[in-house]
Amino acid sequence: GYFCADVSGHDLGSSLATSAFKALIHQNAGLLYTPDETFRIVNSVLTTVLGESVYLTAVYALVNRRKKEIQIVSAGHPPVIFFPLDGKPYQIESAGDVLGIFDNVVLEIKKIKVKKGDRLFLYTDCIIEEDGSKQISRAVGIQRLIDHIEKTKEKSIDDAVNNIILNFLKPGTSPEDDILLMGVEI
Repeated sequence: GYFCADVSGHDLGSSLATSAFKALIHQNAGLLYTPDETFRIVNSVLTTVLGESVYLTAVYALVNRRKKEIQIVSAGHPPVIFFPLDGKPYQIESAGDVLGIFDNVVLEIKKIKVKKGDRLFLYTDCIIEEDGSKQISRAVGIQRLIDHIEKTKEKSIDDAVNNIILNFLKPGTSPEDDILLMGVEI
């Protein structure tokens, strides 16, 4: 399983949410629960321990290499970018409520077939909402990310991630928010 999460804010409350999320995922992710069940369990605890203004977005991609399938569930997080070995990268939208606010969350699971060499990319919103020091729309940011991902087809997954990040970090600027980009190759 691969997770990416982003907590609202940058204070002590967000640090608590991050720690709680890590512990809850460690306890509740695995073969016993589907990705949406994992997020529902995590949400049921977070709603009791987080303050009213603290919440998190998250995405969980569960890869089953034997079945050649990925299950993706998103809790208000930016879409996963899927890059099939023999195709072009595209976004996988999965609707879902953020975690930590609502007692009952609505989550949608997307299942896609995969093969060896396919890639997926999970990331935080700063990558798609900032260009240097200026804000950009999510649609423009996602397309920009897809374009950069497509240029990395011949690179190893590690080099692809490093190359993409270097293209997003403009010299002399610092991002307003946390940046995370995770690449997974099947």
